[in-house]
Amino acid sequence: GWYRRALHLEKKPETVYRLRFDGVYENSRVTVNGTYVGGRKYGYSMFTLDVTEALADGENEILVEVDNTTAPVDRWYTGAGIYRSVYLECLPQEHLDREKIRLETRLEGPDAFLTIHPGVQPGCAGRVRAVLREEEGAPVLAQEEGEGSLTLCVKDYQAWSCRNPKLYALTLQLLQKESGQVLDE
Repeated sequence: GWYRRALHLEKKPETVYRLRFDGVYENSRVTVNGTYVGGRKYGYSMFTLDVTEALADGENEILVEVDNTTAPVDRWYTGAGIYRSVYLECLPQEHLDREKIRLETRLEGPDAFLTIHPGVQPGCAGRVRAVLREEEGAPVLAQEEGEGSLTLCVKDYQAWSCRNPKLYALTLQLLQKESGQVLDE
């Protein structure tokens, strides 16, 4: 099947444009204004494509081809096509790459250590701030700033369970190195 979308865009300088597909089943090929920008062979995970160079200032055409003829029956999803949302992400030139953020936890007695690999592109001139709270808007439990991986310590952590569904909120910010201005969050 084919999907076609017209898009009028006023391109902004120093902006990265990415198409994020939350679900396409399967063997997708994406073109923007006649330029092939990528696709995905499989259909069960989201993917993003950098379309900055292919997008024009003004009118654009996005085509998505989806081919399910190689494996027409699947035990989880028997249809084909775009089955979840599609977004155009407009990001600052220097940004956090959400697909590359990784978290590692280590428990030592009553304390938990959270190591954050923030997914910053190589050569980025910013630093990262990580702020951990018990919930959005609550007082800060732990905070760290730096370049590269960061480690936060949570004293007397509460592990999630059915009886105690405790969650924590983590915010990552990419800061301009000199001024501390937030570039991306």
